[in-house]
Amino acid sequence: TSEETTIPEDKGILGDVTGDGKVNIKDATTIQKFIAGLPVDAQIGLLIGEESGNEEESGNEEESALDSRIFGSWEITTDIANELNMMLPMFSDDPLVVEYISIETCPVKITTTFNEDGTYLLVIDEEVLTETMTAVKAELKGDIENFLVAYADQKNLPLTSEQMIKLYGYDSIDAFMDANMPVDMIEEYTTPQEGTYTAVNGLLTLDNAPDSETYTIEGDVLTFTGSTDNTIDESYYPIVMTKVK
Repeated sequence: TSEETTIPEDKGILGDVTGDGKVNIKDATTIQKFIAGLPVDAQIGLLIGEESGNEEESGNEEESALDSRIFGSWEITTDIANELNMMLPMFSDDPLVVEYISIETCPVKITTTFNEDGTYLLVIDEEVLTETMTAVKAELKGDIENFLVAYADQKNLPLTSEQMIKLYGYDSIDAFMDANMPVDMIEEYTTPQEGTYTAVNGLLTLDNAPDSETYTIEGDVLTFTGSTDNTIDESYYPIVMTKVK
């Protein structure tokens, strides 16, 4: 007897989960890995689910690509001050900007809900962000005044920070801050983001994201451990979210 069963290219065969037209030890090993919860190719995982003979458990392709452990709402309060400080050189190549202007703390609260139908909703807490922006504006006022004095000295201009502000077209440092950090900016950032997602074999993919993230779930703790995008700084991880009761 032959150890392999070969079939015509236009036919399928029960048990051929690797899709190579043969039923052999590779298929058995793949099925064992799937049952044990070990990573297998996503399409193979779907194929195993479809051919298991249990329609209730397999469901359709979209349901098979969802890890039921991730269903529900997860939240995190994270400090994005470092990320904002890293962006400062994008606004000016003057070394004085980095030297004099920095944000000490900038906490934001994010809640992400993963629904059973494969949709998700991400919300940034408006109250927390409003408090954060108020504190950041107060903190930056002194930094910007010091920067303007240093900039004036660098350019040999005998001007105070108030006079420099007026040169920029503002009556006061408060007017400058309000113009550059307006209240409606909070509304823009707190607009809910929504879309669809897949979560399978420890890999989360959002429909509007350029990359996927690896994750683990232990009880009520969801931890994102990395990204499939090699250009993303690994220091951003881990990202730990807690399930909302």
